[in-house]
Parts: sequence; structure tokens; C-alpha cells
Amino acid sequence: MSVRHPTHRVRAPGRVNLIGEHTDYNGLPVLPVAIQRSVRIELRARDDRRVRLANADARFEPCEFEIAAEIPPFAPGHWGNYSKAAAQALQRRSGLDCGFDGLVSGDIPAAAGLSSSSALVVASALALVAVNELEIAREDLMVLTAEAERYVGTHSGGMDQAISLGGRAGHAVRIDFDPLRLEPVPIPPDWRFVIANSLVEALKSGGAQAAYNARVRECREALEALPGFILARDH
Repeated sequence: MSVRHPTHRVRAPGRVNLIGEHTDYNGLPVLPVAIQRSVRIELRARDDRRVRLANADARFEPCEFEIAAEIPPFAPGHWGNYSKAAAQALQRRSGLDCGFDGLVSGDIPAAAGLSSSSALVVASALALVAVNELEIAREDLMVLTAEAERYVGTHSGGMDQAISLGGRAGHAVRIDFDPLRLEPVPIPPDWRFVIANSLVEALKSGGAQAAYNARVRECREALEALPGFILARDH
């Protein structure tokens, strides 16, 4: 399937994190890099608030929904929920007049730890920003998409969305939080990072989500048991 006479094309890359696993949701820094693989949407603007999506991967069936401040989710694990997450967040922030017909494609392996889901949230947000001609700072969109993704039930931090929107060629990016700050870190030109797919899937709608959310909860409980550390962080 293709979108006839597309008006826009958007792209959101995946990522690999070099330093700082499970620290972003504790407000601590990370050092990811954006990768060449990405999620892309070819789209045509609509004159109503409907979003209709098809996927170049036949495993994912077409879906559609109406943009609103409260969008009922599809069944857990449905790929369309990541677009719904972006639409609901942007509707609450800015109000949206236009949806779009879109064809989603990409080359990030699903559930492989390269943030394909966050890339879909970011790409969907970029599509809606474009067709509605919204003016929103890139850093604000990083924060919004991070909060938006919790719609699917994963209590994640903001690393994935920030690097997808703020990656720079030839650089890693140090990302600090509270407030969000990005500092590009040059990578020596003769360095190479090799990403190997283990073929073990970590499905965000299944056991991986429960394990991730448990880690977030455990970290918060640990921080609450260390008030002196929290005070030092806050000041």
C-alpha cells in the first residue's frame, strides 16, 4: 500500500545507549547514540481529526482512530497504540484540527531493544505537528513524547524520545534530566559500534513491560529509603 500524493514524510531513528542503563527514569544522565535504522511515515494530511494508518510490514494490520483528549486504546500490544499516545498528548497540549492517512515503514527490528516503539511515537508526533503546522520547541516535544508513551503502560524515562529527536551525526549525546539538557559528545571518527540482534524479543506489552515497570518501582523505593541522596540530587 502507498499513500497517494503524500504531503509530508517524517523519520525518527532508533537508538543504542552507551552508558547509563535504567538511570533516565531516576533523573540521572545517559549517553545514547541515534542509529541509522528508523521508523518512517509517508502521509497525506486530512481535513478532519481522523488518523488512518497502514504498515508496510504485513504482520501489522491497518488501523484508524479519532483524535481526542481521551482516546480509548486498542488491545494491549497493538502497534497503533503508539500513534494514539502521540495524538492524545498533542491534542491535550495544543488542540489538533487535522489527522492524516499514513503508511508506516522502517528497519528497526521490533522488540529488539533499539526503541522501535519510541521511534513510532516520535514519528507519529512529528506527523501531527507537521499537518497541524504547530510551533513546538524540539526540547518540549522530547518531554511531551516521553510522557505520551506512558499511555501504553510502560513507565519509561525520557532517553529514547530525546535521542530520537536530538541525535547528531558523529556524536553521542549526554542527556541530563530535571530539566532536560542535551550535550553532544564527539565520537572519534575511527570508532565503530557493532549492534548484534540476539533474536530474543522483549515485548513491551508482555513480560518485558512488567519487568521494566518493576525496576522503575524498585528504584523509586530505594531512593525513598535514601533521603540524604534525594536531597543531594535536588540541590
